[in-house]
Amino acid sequence: MNHFKRAWLSVIRRKGKSLILLVLIFVLGNVIAGAFSIQQASKNVEKTIKYQLGSIATIALDNDAIMKEMETNPDFDFSIKGLSVKDIETIGATDSVKYYDYSIMATLQSDTIKNVESNNPGVLRQSPTEGQQRSMFELRGINNPNVTLITEGKISLTNGRVFNADEVKAGKLVVMASEPFMKENNLSVGDMLTLSNIITGSSENGEMTDVEKRDVTFEIIGTFTSETIKEKKENDINAQFFQGQYDNLLLTPNKVAYEEAAYALEGFQKQYPEMFENQTLTTEEFIMQYVSPVFALNDPKDVESFRAAVDPTLPKFYKVNTSSDAYDSIAGPVKAMDSMAQITLIVAVSATILILSLVIVLFLRDRKHELGVYLSLGDRRGRVVGQIVMEVMMVAFVGLTLSLVTGNYLAKGLSSNLMKPSDDPMFGMPMYNEFASDLNEGDVLEAYKVELTPEYVGLFYLIGLSVTAASTIVPTVYITRLNPKKIMM
Repeated sequence: MNHFKRAWLSVIRRKGKSLILLVLIFVLGNVIAGAFSIQQASKNVEKTIKYQLGSIATIALDNDAIMKEMETNPDFDFSIKGLSVKDIETIGATDSVKYYDYSIMATLQSDTIKNVESNNPGVLRQSPTEGQQRSMFELRGINNPNVTLITEGKISLTNGRVFNADEVKAGKLVVMASEPFMKENNLSVGDMLTLSNIITGSSENGEMTDVEKRDVTFEIIGTFTSETIKEKKENDINAQFFQGQYDNLLLTPNKVAYEEAAYALEGFQKQYPEMFENQTLTTEEFIMQYVSPVFALNDPKDVESFRAAVDPTLPKFYKVNTSSDAYDSIAGPVKAMDSMAQITLIVAVSATILILSLVIVLFLRDRKHELGVYLSLGDRRGRVVGQIVMEVMMVAFVGLTLSLVTGNYLAKGLSSNLMKPSDDPMFGMPMYNEFASDLNEGDVLEAYKVELTPEYVGLFYLIGLSVTAASTIVPTVYITRLNPKKIMM
């Protein structure tokens, strides 16, 4: 009789002990299957959400590092030298970067052109003083002629055109403006727009007055509008918080924005020289200090390798931020479930090995005479051990198959009860980054699905049968120490 047939007969003839072993494996298998299902679902949702978050990386001041330095160094100098244009171009030339952009900011004003008013709490507006009619506008430079905000889907071109490479390189006086801005001021593509760069200072009586002023006239080449909120998020405060932020934005080549920023900075230095007594940065360095370049990577999986390669090369107090960083702030419930599942899985596997080992040893003690007969008849110890392992594996396979389905349902029920969205609409809202996705905690919970997949089934059987095999180590030692002569006496 071969050992497989002998193992099968041993299982079916010892129905009581086989049933006890089956129930034990079924119960422990449910715990392992449930914990493993939650782990697999957590990994899948992390992969899905990080892919949806995109592959954008930015370089900006590390405010945490600056605050820490200020606490330890009372003489901290805020003259932080940032990235130069050459540095940005060097990083942008790496293989993982699809394209890059950076924006120099300036502020222009007008007594005749009107601001677009907004009631949105996320859009900051400068409140005019009593009797003041002057409006202020953000002039944002671009290096990417196709406009990164359009490429990344934050705004869309509605009329006219984007910039061409010659206009960006030469610093032509051309702008793109929002549709609400154009409507508010009755403007059209092709019209000329004149704004002022004004330097203010204190008069003898302490009131603010205009000290210097120069007008800048632009040709409007195109208009844009903010992308509409997805239907499912029309009542989501997180998605709406920054709607309307581009209504008073004017896009122009970086060279134009730099000239206006430099004019304003130099005028301000003349008016308040005491504020710049210890300034060691040049005008260009001062302006570039607050520029955060944007790098669009070829693939979301390149994000971490890009960070690892670029971070060590950055000036002090600068760091790489990526679109996938937002995952940590919006995936709180999933990460908590994943941590719980990891601990449960480790405990369940350890307990299964211990309990099965003890149960198998107890069952084998009742079969000591049978095993002694096999050994005395010349059966090798290895074959006897193999028979015991086959017996346990047969029962284990049936128990694991049953627990595979029930454990999965157990994981679904546990997840649905524990993973509830926060009642606070602002919870899980990541720190604002205009190139970040508008995904929030609700999207993460929606993407979280506990389901049976071929990968999950294969890995579960691998873990379950490996644990069962490991449980036979102690019984194996027990068998190898048996002395057939003493048993048969």
